[in-house]
Amino acid sequence: MGSSASRRSRRQNRQGHGPPSQIQDEGLDAIGGGSAADPASSQQPPPVYQPGLTSNAGGTTGSAGTVIPPTTKQSNLHQTTTVRNLVNLKKSSLCLTPRKDDASVLDITFLIDAVQECNVSIFLMGKEDRKTGQITAKQVICDNARCPVGMNVKFPFPDLSAGQVCIHTDSIPAEQLRSADVSTFQYPLFIRLETLADKAAATQHELSERIAGAPLTSWIQCQTTCAVLGDPAEGEEDSCKVVRQRIWVHELFYDLQVWCKLPLSHLACRTEIVSPCLMVGLSSQNE
Repeated sequence: MGSSASRRSRRQNRQGHGPPSQIQDEGLDAIGGGSAADPASSQQPPPVYQPGLTSNAGGTTGSAGTVIPPTTKQSNLHQTTTVRNLVNLKKSSLCLTPRKDDASVLDITFLIDAVQECNVSIFLMGKEDRKTGQITAKQVICDNARCPVGMNVKFPFPDLSAGQVCIHTDSIPAEQLRSADVSTFQYPLFIRLETLADKAAATQHELSERIAGAPLTSWIQCQTTCAVLGDPAEGEEDSCKVVRQRIWVHELFYDLQVWCKLPLSHLACRTEIVSPCLMVGLSSQNE
């Protein structure tokens, strides 16, 4: 039996057939299109990626120990709400202009788009309660002035005296007017526009009921603009930087995002604020 098997093996070798292991290797080379002498053809086939443990490289490790490249991190999705902004202060129009006869007095001017009448109040060196919207301030320089319906309505209104809507920098250091603390909602300048939230509110309430800076109510919609004085070193004597704008509607606050670059010495922390329009999609910022 043993000699017979040996003879068959010698016959196979003479006919050009190698041992079973060699035949199997040649078959793999043929599939890969290479030869036994080709180093590229001797590489292992690509591993099948399988979920496994997280590796030190930031990917995952399959069952064969192969590192799988990390997948792209899923972006955070935020639910948005479309609200109708009934009143809007155009932030690019906000200016603090020194008077020609007295440079220590800054006149405040800006433009308003108003779908319906609104109250305008201006506060100096104030702080806003981030939950109720109440503003406490060192000085109220405009107390519920009535803005008519219209686009690009210029402030101050004709019925306001010049002395009522200005800032006297001799009583407040200019450096304080350039500083803000975003984390605690403290700003040198607040401008608040308030209007009735809807027709139902108009049948039960009037704007004359509102006290400037009082906590916000369900029947009020308002926009609050927070700003700082421009820096003369950057040629911004007549400018006013808007640091934050947000609206209150249906008992919720919504931040309107706008980029504002301030020196770190003037800003406790940076914030994003958005350019508003009369119909905007926003994400709620309530806590």
